[in-house]
Amino acid sequence: MLNNKKEANLGLPHCNFFPKNRRGSHVGIILSFVVFITFLIFLYTALEPVIDVKKGKENLVKKLNIELTERFSERLITAIIANNSDPYIYDCVKINNTELEAFGLNAISKNSSEDIIKSNLSEDGNFLYVDWSGNETYFKIYYSEEKFEEHPIERACANETDVYYQGLITWKEQVFISRVNETIERYIINYDSSKSELGVPSDSDFSFSFKLSDGTELKTKEINISKDVYVGEFPIQYVDEKAETKFGSLIIKVW
Repeated sequence: MLNNKKEANLGLPHCNFFPKNRRGSHVGIILSFVVFITFLIFLYTALEPVIDVKKGKENLVKKLNIELTERFSERLITAIIANNSDPYIYDCVKINNTELEAFGLNAISKNSSEDIIKSNLSEDGNFLYVDWSGNETYFKIYYSEEKFEEHPIERACANETDVYYQGLITWKEQVFISRVNETIERYIINYDSSKSELGVPSDSDFSFSFKLSDGTELKTKEINISKDVYVGEFPIQYVDEKAETKFGSLIIKVW
């Protein structure tokens, strides 16, 4: 019996379930933790310049969106005119631009359905003559320093009336396609000057494009472009040469 027990004991593996000295395992854990923290510090140190550059470029894109939108914008005056003259006597309505605080501005006239009506500015810019078929009671006049399409009256106004009621008049800053084109032209002619005026740092470059509602894209060229390009696209409302409000987008690239 005794021999059998000894043989049985000899067959069991030697396992130390409760080691007396656990200092070695603690040291290994601490060393692993130190190595891990050191790796994280190294990784952050290596990536920090890249993160800072990316953040700086993204902020520059946002800044250029504000600067360019402001450069594209001009005041638009909208005046509602109610005419109650006798259509059998008068064939033109004479609008006093000075009373509307629109002296010297370009103008385009529309009816209540937003259809363009022929009109002429006087040589001194004091008056606007609007063709009157006799079917319209209300006119909408758009004024701006920016140019509109010209739709001149092709005949002389035999009889004109300045009897009308001045309705609602509004002033609003709007983006004009004409100013977008002017900014693009300035960029092409003198890029360094445009870059300086818009506050672009000397170690950065930029370009932009303006996408119209019909998909047409107005854009600058790209100078000294690198592989790391940061792009931002912003929805934008604009006014075209017919004084129609449309929606497009401004795309800005920075590198």
